[in-house]
Amino acid sequence: VLCAAMSRRCTVVLVAGVVALWSTGVGAASAPAYIVPRDTEVSLMAKAKKVEMCAMAKNSEVDRELGRREIANAVGGKNIVLAALEKALNQSQVQVFIMEDVKNPGFIFKAAYPIIFAIITVIIYGICCWTGCPCCRCCRACKNKEPAARGMICKLTLLGMVIVALAGILAGGITTISGVGRSVDGFDNVGCATATVLDTTLSGSINPAFIGLLPILKTIDTMDQNFNNGSAMLDDFAKIIDSTKPIEDAVKLASDVLAVLSEALLKADNLAPKGSLKEDLLHECVLCKNLAGPIITANKALSEGAGAALVEARSAVADALGPAERTQLQDSLRAATSTLVEFKVSMRDTFSGFVEEQSSVDKVQKIIKEQGVLIGLVFCIWALILVLFSCCGTCCCFAREKKSDGKYSASPHRIACCVWGCAFIPIFLCFLIGGVLMVVSTPLSAVCDIMDRMDSTLLIDIGPGIGLKVEGDQGEMLQDIMDKCLVTQDRKSNANIMDLVFSRKPDGTKETTRDTMVMTLTGPINMAFDGLSKAIGNGTMPSMGSNTGILALRNLLGKNPASAFVLPVRDKINGDSRFTAMMSDTDLRAGVAVSMACADTTPDGIEAPGGGSAAIPGINGFVAKLGSRGLQSGPISTGRPCLKQVTCTNPADLACQSGNNFIGLKAQVADSNKYVCRRFLNADKVTTCDLTLMFWNSVTMTWNNDCTIKDGSGKKTMYTKDTYCTMQEFEDYLKGFDQVMEKVFARIDTEAGKLGPEINTKLRNLVNTFLITPAMSIIDGVTCGFMPIFYRAVVDGLCFQGVVGLRMVAKSYVVLSFFMVFLAIIMYTFWSFAVSNYNAYVDALKKSGGSH
Repeated sequence: VLCAAMSRRCTVVLVAGVVALWSTGVGAASAPAYIVPRDTEVSLMAKAKKVEMCAMAKNSEVDRELGRREIANAVGGKNIVLAALEKALNQSQVQVFIMEDVKNPGFIFKAAYPIIFAIITVIIYGICCWTGCPCCRCCRACKNKEPAARGMICKLTLLGMVIVALAGILAGGITTISGVGRSVDGFDNVGCATATVLDTTLSGSINPAFIGLLPILKTIDTMDQNFNNGSAMLDDFAKIIDSTKPIEDAVKLASDVLAVLSEALLKADNLAPKGSLKEDLLHECVLCKNLAGPIITANKALSEGAGAALVEARSAVADALGPAERTQLQDSLRAATSTLVEFKVSMRDTFSGFVEEQSSVDKVQKIIKEQGVLIGLVFCIWALILVLFSCCGTCCCFAREKKSDGKYSASPHRIACCVWGCAFIPIFLCFLIGGVLMVVSTPLSAVCDIMDRMDSTLLIDIGPGIGLKVEGDQGEMLQDIMDKCLVTQDRKSNANIMDLVFSRKPDGTKETTRDTMVMTLTGPINMAFDGLSKAIGNGTMPSMGSNTGILALRNLLGKNPASAFVLPVRDKINGDSRFTAMMSDTDLRAGVAVSMACADTTPDGIEAPGGGSAAIPGINGFVAKLGSRGLQSGPISTGRPCLKQVTCTNPADLACQSGNNFIGLKAQVADSNKYVCRRFLNADKVTTCDLTLMFWNSVTMTWNNDCTIKDGSGKKTMYTKDTYCTMQEFEDYLKGFDQVMEKVFARIDTEAGKLGPEINTKLRNLVNTFLITPAMSIIDGVTCGFMPIFYRAVVDGLCFQGVVGLRMVAKSYVVLSFFMVFLAIIMYTFWSFAVSNYNAYVDALKKSGGSH
């Protein structure tokens, strides 16, 4: 019964444990008591009991084929438990189907026939025992009026039957002792397996590798505590985050500068200059449009650079360990772990009774070891004493049935009477105990048959009967766990349960629990640090100041004056009647390609508007051509002194007059104050700030004049203001960005050099130590390689040794009973003849007047 209970507990707890490994709670959860003193106490007891029980465990090499044959014989043609489980649609139906088969008279007789014989024995003995009373001589068989002589053949036959009974009793006794020994060995092996699995489940194992529940919960407990305010992890984390804030400020400043530049260039008033009345001046800023690509390249270089990678890594960790995120992680961790804690408690409480000192299990085990053998020996000795007395009675019959003086001896029939009279108790007890053991071993054999045959297919068949959901994804996961964990034939296999349990993504594809946990716990942080490693490359921080994309943009701004790229829009000039004559003149029509620069300009690092690297014509060339048509006047533009009109020599020269109109348009473009310059502001948000004056203050250990303002949260923000400016001011404004970018990217290089090790080494190590490594140790450590070893050890010990040994004892008791019955019948028959002769002799002697 104890073995059956343990088998059931093992099955239930294992299934519950497997389910617990992927079950998660819902909602917030308070901090559970992950490990309590009782856990440590039971763990230490399990280790000690494993050493003790495994040292006693013997005969671990089990003859499984013999065991299977014995189990099959016990089950018979139909395993009623398996049939009921396969037929049942729920647990309540199992008992109903089993009872239908149990009520079959044939099944009852096969399972309990020794008990029936025990009852018959009582009835027969109750009838026959009266014949032993002197007052019931009339009821005896074989009554003789005169003594009858027994021939030698009769006496030898009697002796031979006694010897046969002796042989049978000895065989039954030996089988009894062997069966008890087999059961004891099985119990020891199961005890070893039970202590081992409890120790492995709680503390883990090296081979096969399994982390163990207590190490898992200890790690989770440490992770949980690390998420609390004031923990060592958070203190170190806060120090690193605070100390590395300057790299974030530096990268943000550079990003803001590029954004300000891009936005300024794309202002409509800069792309197409306007007059004082906001009229279109028929020109466009080609440089403003052409700088968009280099700015994108510079932004990409910034975002892929070491500085941005440091910021990304820092931000990923900061986001993952922010107050709200920590609370959410704690809640998820506690909710998910609550089921694991329940599984630990279930395992601990279920199996603690098997490892405690002087527990009920120890007492039962002691009784089985000591009393089982003792009871078997008592019955064997009792039977042997009866055989011995039978031999004595038979020998007396040979030697002294009739003495030399002619008198009959009373010894033979008295000895025979003692034998058949005293045989009743051992016969009855052996039949009864053997029957009880047969009855108990029958359902145990049925369970053992199921356990031995268990695989994923059988689990699906009996799943509803044992209360498991076997449809859909859960059924698929249970099958994988059964085949790859519990009953795998590959002893080297050590599957990870995290790889066998999965969920469904919104698109219906599978995602293993391992992938889910890795992505949830470590994904963003790992991606950030992987990006940092990629950005760092060979281990040294690449300079942003020497980045080709950054240098290209600086070169474009510093060496290409904006005025050289402010050009007339040909279509608009062609469509304006003021310039029709000029555009018709073969000499002056070239003015449509003249920039707002006085001299010709060769582009540096950028194509000319017409393509290639040809110089962009300046105003001087056009003014010279126009001057050949008349008398040249003084400058008409303060912004561009080279702009000069002429007094046409021929008043009818429409092309000359149209050329003067064109020079006037150019003067409007040069003197317009409707260009937009986006200026940086000081802390007062009124006066402008010059970023080219930014510097490192070694006294205050801060960057001064960086045109940023701290807001209430301590975050630095850059404020800007759009102001109207002239073309020359706009040109100087764009050129100034060369120096600004030199400053801000040099600042990134400075901060990256100082803070890179803080983030790449210290912060990475901190995250690895407190988060990544513990999380991965749990994820990688939830293996199931120990399960098939334990499961097979339970089947071998419980079934092929324990139950088979139990049936051997039961059969040996029944055999012992039958041979004692045989002996009792022989002795009863012998007694009937012997006492009849003796009584006939006494009666005859009394009639003759003699005395005995």
